Amino acid sequence: MGVKAGNVYALGVQLGTSSFFASVGDTTNAKKGLGYALTTVQTLAQQGIALNQGELNQAKANPTQSKVEALRGDYRNSLSTTAYLHVYDFGVGVGIAEGESSVPGAAPHAIARDSMTNAAKLEKSLLQAGYGLVPVTDQHDVIQMLRQQWQQSFSNSPLG
Repeated sequence: MGVKAGNVYALGVQLGTSSFFASVGDTTNAKKGLGYALTTVQTLAQQGIALNQGELNQAKANPTQSKVEALRGDYRNSLSTTAYLHVYDFGVGVGIAEGESSVPGAAPHAIARDSMTNAAKLEKSLLQAGYGLVPVTDQHDVIQMLRQQWQQSFSNSPLG
């Protein structure tokens, strides 16, 4: 139970971090994240959630921030009629926060806090599905720990 939710969450995190890496010109890590995302999309297809793999392959071949953000939007639209939309949005926010919090400076840490704040706004729907509270932080080690805990939580969720 919850394997789909865990995979949707992982996809959101992967696309959030890939978006961050593309935004700072780190194509190596953006490609790596998009590679993980492709594996997750293929797994989701086997679980009955079909998402566009062609667009993901194009973004992976030449990862730019605009391509990754467009892909994130397309996947969001595809998931908009499912029970997994807020799980996906939550994952994207956590992925962006993790990436931004990994670099020094006030601006990236402000983006990390904003991303965690946006994730926290999904708290009501996540609480209804049995998930815990979302702390607003810009501390990279805390976000990494929470990301891992949430992966486990979504993978064990009643959403399927």
